[in-house]
Amino acid sequence: MSGQTYEETIASKRVGTLVERFTPEFEVFSVSLALSEDGESEVLSLQRGFVPEGEDGEGICLVLSPSQQCIYKPFQELTLARTSLGMRFTAEAQRVFNASSVLVTFDVSDDIFQEVKEKLEVMCAGETYFRCGKNAV
Repeated sequence: MSGQTYEETIASKRVGTLVERFTPEFEVFSVSLALSEDGESEVLSLQRGFVPEGEDGEGICLVLSPSQQCIYKPFQELTLARTSLGMRFTAEAQRVFNASSVLVTFDVSDDIFQEVKEKLEVMCAGETYFRCGKNAV
């Protein structure tokens, strides 16, 4: 699939990561991409909860705020490059987000990019749809 164009290209205004620990056994990793000019009113977030060992979590959830459109296991392909995150959606995610694919571009420092890369590598561990590399997109 790589090398194909994306249905939509959106420039992110701000990129961030977060790990929230709700209990000693449950934490949520997230990578958020602010899509609006104010950096807050429209945010696309990839989130994954991690539960005690031996219990199966629900995988990655993709959330578009403020509408709270949300779907678990939305990706056929998720490709991180130094200046973009490409997403090709499953049929169910296509129905929810009304798009087959999105390329989110960004201009971030090396430190922020490294945080995003590290969080996505943890969130996508064992998933065949995730790729990362300098020229991945």
